[in-house]
Amino acid sequence: MRHRRRGPAHLEARPQGGGRRRPAAGRRAHLPLPRRRRGRTARRAAGGRAVEDPPPGPPRRARRGARRLPRRPRGAGDPRGRPRPRSRAPGPRDRARDGAARRRPCRGHGRPALRRRRARDDDPRDAARAAARARARPRTGPVTGVPAREVDIDERLVRRLLETAAPGLAALPCHLAFHGWDNDIWRLGDRLAVRLPRREMAATLAAHEQRSLDRLAPLLPLAVPAPVVTGEPVDGVFPWPWSVVPWYDGDLAATHPPEPSQAAVLGAFLARLHSLAPDGLADNPFRSGPLAQYSEPMAGRLAALRGDPSLDDADSALIDDAERAWGAGRTAAPAPQRAWVHGDLHPRNVLTRDGRLHVVLDWGDTTAGDPAVDLSAVWWLFDVAAHAAAFAAYGEPDDDLWLRSRAWAAYFGLMWLGFRLASDPARLDAEGARLGRALLERVAATPAPPWAQ
Repeated sequence: MRHRRRGPAHLEARPQGGGRRRPAAGRRAHLPLPRRRRGRTARRAAGGRAVEDPPPGPPRRARRGARRLPRRPRGAGDPRGRPRPRSRAPGPRDRARDGAARRRPCRGHGRPALRRRRARDDDPRDAARAAARARARPRTGPVTGVPAREVDIDERLVRRLLETAAPGLAALPCHLAFHGWDNDIWRLGDRLAVRLPRREMAATLAAHEQRSLDRLAPLLPLAVPAPVVTGEPVDGVFPWPWSVVPWYDGDLAATHPPEPSQAAVLGAFLARLHSLAPDGLADNPFRSGPLAQYSEPMAGRLAALRGDPSLDDADSALIDDAERAWGAGRTAAPAPQRAWVHGDLHPRNVLTRDGRLHVVLDWGDTTAGDPAVDLSAVWWLFDVAAHAAAFAAYGEPDDDLWLRSRAWAAYFGLMWLGFRLASDPARLDAEGARLGRALLERVAATPAPPWAQ
């Protein structure tokens, strides 16, 4: 049955550009769509009955056999309850949640990171690298228990002092290289160093050292840090005298002791120093007097060490041997005359280079006194087998001089062993105590002069 075409009153005229006709104004804009007619084949299969749409089947997901995963309760994942995705490699949050940090594998095959090869003593390449690192790093290791500083010293202060005394040096690179018992050493360029006192007591020694080294430097067989620039105090900047000295490459004898063959070099150096007239040298109350003058501080050290609850039998034996050495030195004949002495010749004031004695540092305690004060360095620096060469290079055998020298070695050994008993934690010096114990062991191993054995 064919539908009649509605009249033109119901439809607008087709626009010129073509397109679908629109309902005329005033009529319904949306008319119901005609019902879809079934094809002839469908009507025949239904036997003339009305053909209905098939009943809706099960959901599409159920038909495919898929199962719905249960949702994780809120709080376990994200705010919507969805499961948290896990990356292949755990990240920082995963390691923090799971506990201890895991070791990350290296790239490539998942193997652990390779360990650095351990340096070998018999490999010359490793020895060369170690020597280069030792020369590059500042010499700050051994000196640990030092007195507290009384003035702050930084790079800005050092440059201000240089601008006042040596403007041509103020632009050189500058950094802290070493802090000692009394002074801070700032390296200046490649060949110089700035030496500044850390406390007022050291300031007097610094001025005394400046005057002494100008006289000693050209007369001694070993190098000494004679000042290149003598700095004066600057109001509002630095209250004490200071100096610019040469920089010497080397290692402290405390960590790199000299070879035994250098014992004769030390003996010749001390013989030359002690031959100089100590005219104009001020007395040092800690070094100028005879041994009997220091009996009271010696008794105090003995009492403090013997009262240490951590003292073992070996330490007690060393202390007893040191007391006997001190008593033998006190009964020996005194020095016939006073000589020019260094006064503080221990391993931290001596630089070595390739096993040879190189520089003698820190002349602030230099004074006129007993040569035995300096000859105690034979016990400080060398084993017992090298003592004979040191005293032979120094001069004629002298039993009294040897006894006084060993007594001073016992005195210094007990003083340094007491560094482990300092009441101030900043003054504790375990390395210094170890050096003092080694010194006492050598004192105990030399009951008689080498020429009497």
